[in-house]
Amino acid sequence: MASPHPETTADDAARAIRPPESRWHVVLANLIYPAFLGNLVYLAFEDIFRDHRFLFEPAGLLVIVLVVHYVFDFAYTVIEVSARRNGAFEFAAGLVIVFALYMSVRTALQLHGPDADAAAIVAAVTWWVWIMKTGAVSIEIADGYRTGRTDRP
Repeated sequence: MASPHPETTADDAARAIRPPESRWHVVLANLIYPAFLGNLVYLAFEDIFRDHRFLFEPAGLLVIVLVVHYVFDFAYTVIEVSARRNGAFEFAAGLVIVFALYMSVRTALQLHGPDADAAAIVAAVTWWVWIMKTGAVSIEIADGYRTGRTDRP
């Protein structure tokens, strides 16, 4: 007598545990984040190797903090986001986050220049970080509405 349920394969079991990733997420996590991160590392190392004191200046520390933040955001996107959010809205918000983090580091690198206006550059970095955080909060709010979870701050 044949079983009423078709045979399950290892692939079926894996899909039941972890939903398949959307193309949006694959492009964001496997192409866009690494490309921008590689560019940031190249730009930062260019200034670091030109002047080793840059690491110990406020501008250098700001760049390091922003690059570390970028790495943590990348890890969060790869690990946490892939299991929960896969739509076009999240992709667009992810692009905003990546671009704002990238521009904040590019702007902070201008602090190292000889004719840098520190107050204006710090204000610009703050503006880019605010845009990035707005994108991140919008993703979390959308996820809360989608899943019905409103217990997150």
